[in-house]
Amino acid sequence: MLNIDIKTKIKRIILIIVIIYLVIMSLPATAMSLAGLLNSIEPKTKPEITYYEFPVEITYKSEDKTITISDTYICEFICSWPCRGEWEGYVKSGGPDKFVLIENDDIIIDYSLGSPEYYMGDDPKYFPSFRVFKKDNVEFVTIEELEVYGISIVEYNLPEPIKNTFEVESVPTYVFVIIAVLMYASIIVLVIAVIKKMRQKPEQTEKKGDDNSPS
Repeated sequence: MLNIDIKTKIKRIILIIVIIYLVIMSLPATAMSLAGLLNSIEPKTKPEITYYEFPVEITYKSEDKTITISDTYICEFICSWPCRGEWEGYVKSGGPDKFVLIENDDIIIDYSLGSPEYYMGDDPKYFPSFRVFKKDNVEFVTIEELEVYGISIVEYNLPEPIKNTFEVESVPTYVFVIIAVLMYASIIVLVIAVIKKMRQKPEQTEKKGDDNSPS
């Protein structure tokens, strides 16, 4: 019985050593795989200019009336690593990111300010444009084509995109240090738990033997 217990303990110890060895040897590969995964998040760039204000003004004539619409379009970079960097665009007055020139039951004509990416030198999601909304479709028109709808642009100040630069950001080193520490801590906790179970089993076996012994 004693020999069997010793052999069992030896087998368990060898198994634990093999598991720890395999886990430790796999740590570099795991860390490299994780690094590749985290660094594949796009975009991994942070713009040099993260905030800019663009004044916008349009003066036009419609039905013998001269109307001026003006506001400031604010573009702001609201997030960097580890989340996907996003641009946010909003007007200073708090209204929608468009200027409505004409609106009635049959037609809506507006000027869409475009996506903030366009102004901040990033890949634009959509461009600024004059739009004509009818019941069945949407049409993008030029300034000259607005005259077909009774709108004559007198003067306008439509901002141009700025020149921006973007810095590539990789995963910070401290992230991998934290991951490695957590993995080693998990291994240590696992080994301690296994050792405790190994110690408890012989004690339980001895107690059962004492209970079964003749009084």
